[in-house]
Amino acid sequence: MATAANNAMARIRADRVFYSTVPIVVAAMVFAGFAPSWFLRPMLGTPAMDPLTGLAIVHGAVFTAWIALTIVQPLLIASGQRRLHRRLGYVGAGVAAAMVVLILLATAASMKTGTPPVFPTPTAFFTVNMVGMVSFATIVALAIVKRRDTEAHKRLIQLSLVVLIAPALARMPALRPWMPFSAFVTPDWVILAGVVYDMRTRGRVHRVWKIGGPLLIASQILMFPLGFMPFMRVLGEWAMRLPV
Repeated sequence: MATAANNAMARIRADRVFYSTVPIVVAAMVFAGFAPSWFLRPMLGTPAMDPLTGLAIVHGAVFTAWIALTIVQPLLIASGQRRLHRRLGYVGAGVAAAMVVLILLATAASMKTGTPPVFPTPTAFFTVNMVGMVSFATIVALAIVKRRDTEAHKRLIQLSLVVLIAPALARMPALRPWMPFSAFVTPDWVILAGVVYDMRTRGRVHRVWKIGGPLLIASQILMFPLGFMPFMRVLGEWAMRLPV
């Protein structure tokens, strides 16, 4: 019995380290990708950059808040502050909802000013962002529904980070020769890390990784052919008529 209790405590300590470390690594990647255009713009920006619009500022601030929450929340659990964790969870739900709306609005605004050169058409750019938006919204919604199932909840929040890494990687010069595929394959290290960690600590893979991981990877693959579908072009044209 003592051995079982010791094993359980060791797993809890390992969980605290793992689920606190992964968001920090993701945050470092996001910081590196967005440093010139957002985090360190006053120092690394160039005169050729257009001034940030109000929408871009709100978009950046809200997404930064989400990244910060994914770091703070597991640290609160690790320090035993569960009540504050739950309160911030309500804030996080509101931030996530705002992010979904902002993805659509920011995409529409970008399409009006010019599609990023890594995408062959405006519709392809729109499709990639919309698939990411739906994926993120679905994963976070499931995390909210499963908030009392801690094993599923923390894995779902971590899975949602996969969606947010791609835009940062797309801005890294070292990865541009392999774009857009490098930005949508590299983030899957989060899924792989989750699978390996589960196998080492549980001896089996949680259903979030077994089901959610492959579904998210499938969405990364399907978003490219979807970008050439007529109905996505129609939706993209509708988005461009939004008042942003």
